[in-house]
Amino acid sequence: NLWEFGGYVGNAYDMNDFWRFNPTSNNWAWMGGAGTTGTVAGVYGTKCVTAATNYPGPRYENRATWTDANGNFWMFGGDNYDNILGNRYLNDLWMYCVASNQWTWVSGDNTYNQAGSWGTLNVASPSNKPNGRAGAVGWRDNNGNLYLFGGTSGISFIVPYNDLWKFTIDPSCGTCA
Repeated sequence: NLWEFGGYVGNAYDMNDFWRFNPTSNNWAWMGGAGTTGTVAGVYGTKCVTAATNYPGPRYENRATWTDANGNFWMFGGDNYDNILGNRYLNDLWMYCVASNQWTWVSGDNTYNQAGSWGTLNVASPSNKPNGRAGAVGWRDNNGNLYLFGGTSGISFIVPYNDLWKFTIDPSCGTCA
């Protein structure tokens, strides 16, 4: 399956609708989200707690997406734009459990335009986190680690990034039944 989350609608608002495309049947299925434009807020819940009420907020340019070894969908950040506040960059990491049709907020912040914490190069730490950004790319290695590269953010001007992040999935964070 292919997965699609959110998107940009003109110069008004972003979407938080979630879709699955089955290439065998050549059909789309709406999996959740508001299905309308507007300022729909995400529901973060508690980090690492999967719940039917959790749902990422609207965003676009969230190109850093992955599918893990179990077929679950992951996504990081993006640009949450509206015509009143402008660009608002997110640094939240989410996992969507295909089996239960539920989301888990895994990492990052639940507010926009948050600063990153780079820590020490090549040293993993719970306090390390990328800043809010859009347009980053992602891939998964053979060991299941998620990688995030680059992207842009900025309030008064666009700042490009060329940093590389590695995220190791913690199996105790969230449940997927």
